[in-house]
Amino acid sequence: MGNVFTRALAWNHQPRFRLAFVLVLLYLAKKLLGPSLMAMLIRWHFARAGETPRLIYRKTPANKKLLSHCVTMTQTKYYPPWNLFNGHLQTITFAKDKRGPKIKYKRQLLDMPDGGVVSLDWALLPGHSLRSKESDGTGSSWIEGVDPTRRTVLLLPGLTGGSPANYIRFTVAKLHEIGWQCVVLNARGCANTPVRTAQLYCTAYTEDLRFVLQQLDKKYGFCQEAFVGVGFSMGSNVLVKYLGEEGEQTPLTGAVSVGNPFNLIKVSENLSGTWFNRLMYDKALNRSMKSLFFEKSNAAEKFEGYPGLDMEAVRASRTVREFDDTLTSVLFSYKNADHFYEDASSDKKLRAVKVPLLCINAEDDPISSGGHLAYYESSRREKEGPTMWTAKPIAEFAEAVRYHREDDEVLFSFEKPFYHVTALQAMQHTWNNELTMQSYRRPVDVASQSMTVFQLINDDTYVFRRRMRFRDKVVTTHYLRFRLKTNSGYAIGHYFNAACSELDQEYCVVRISGRMKVDANEVAASKAATDIIFGLLRWENLNIGPVFTFTAS
Repeated sequence: MGNVFTRALAWNHQPRFRLAFVLVLLYLAKKLLGPSLMAMLIRWHFARAGETPRLIYRKTPANKKLLSHCVTMTQTKYYPPWNLFNGHLQTITFAKDKRGPKIKYKRQLLDMPDGGVVSLDWALLPGHSLRSKESDGTGSSWIEGVDPTRRTVLLLPGLTGGSPANYIRFTVAKLHEIGWQCVVLNARGCANTPVRTAQLYCTAYTEDLRFVLQQLDKKYGFCQEAFVGVGFSMGSNVLVKYLGEEGEQTPLTGAVSVGNPFNLIKVSENLSGTWFNRLMYDKALNRSMKSLFFEKSNAAEKFEGYPGLDMEAVRASRTVREFDDTLTSVLFSYKNADHFYEDASSDKKLRAVKVPLLCINAEDDPISSGGHLAYYESSRREKEGPTMWTAKPIAEFAEAVRYHREDDEVLFSFEKPFYHVTALQAMQHTWNNELTMQSYRRPVDVASQSMTVFQLINDDTYVFRRRMRFRDKVVTTHYLRFRLKTNSGYAIGHYFNAACSELDQEYCVVRISGRMKVDANEVAASKAATDIIFGLLRWENLNIGPVFTFTAS
């Protein structure tokens, strides 16, 4: 019987044995021949291993225009590292790899309607402040330094993942290079996010993402510049499912899906289809999910006594399906794992997505058959080590979405100086008329060249003060900043009062800038922009309308 089993093993795995034999020979050759052999292998690798990504898309003018900005996918080849030449090797290496750029995050806990929390890890551009500021009355503390006029990416990590993951850090670093600010949404219980209620996340659950996007849109209005969602693995499935559910109502202007499982029933079958997948992936994913639930978060204690939940059965589960049968299905009211997988699969939602969407999948992805998330790219200089290939097409597609939107929009700005009018007087005559002397909080002393928020008037308006030293003189400026939403675009308004006692000069300036969609020429765009602003600003005592001038940016 032993001989029969040995023969069967050798017969079924001859290709793997041959590969192992070749790798041993290469290792011995490297020891004997040294750098010359490695240089030869690298040259051979770059000559033979490169492959151009295969693109599947409807050849519409809009899609062609988007892809014209994506040179990594259309004009260059992908080179895997010579020693990570298939999906299994990449995925196994990826699971243990802690390398990657260092990213400085500032965490914000965002309260959910049910009392739970998710965490937003902000990675702003270098040079921007990263300080928490006081609650806005909702219980959540927002972050200073976030620029509502800056193009922004929201990243959704994979199963049990979070902002520390190397694929997240590679992507953030690449986006920073081209001027995008980033924020990572860590699901309940993930990346040290506390679990406060008997509510978790799952691949089918889009409510947390929906609420987060609503709050970000309400607070910052990123969509008026460019607001792109990027999901990885489970995060990409949630993202695509959400986009299909929302249609044109989403504040996102584009999205990228990386390593999306799409059809969870097929993924489940693939995980259990071979002994190798069961051993290497199915059990590993199960251990990861149980570790998050029982060890790395406080989730288990929140679900003690939960109706229908058998904690011992969850602990005893050995596969992803068993975990979903015993835990996920119970918590989210599904009949069983198959019922959950059917509802969670995002492939049925693809046709309902209404924003530009790029889906990146590897043909040899061992999780979603077709390196799961591990798109290592070879470097011509061996010491540099591999980089993450996906970061480049993600950044290029985000830029393509931004350029695509700007083709039918116009930037505009208005400016008008006022003399002998204080900032407070101007604030009292803005369109909401909600600021009074009594509601104006006592300012906090700040150092020179600093900025302090005085008061959040409402969700779209706040007041801050900047002190700046200039040639041994201190200039104090009070700002009123407000956001105006329109049907065709947006406007960001700044009212500021500047005073320099040494120069005996004081003046006020109102500046409104924004972006709006247009279907005509610049003259028509100018008139439309003017009409929008004049219609929205209802100043009572300051007649600013007739003296505004339009400037195309």
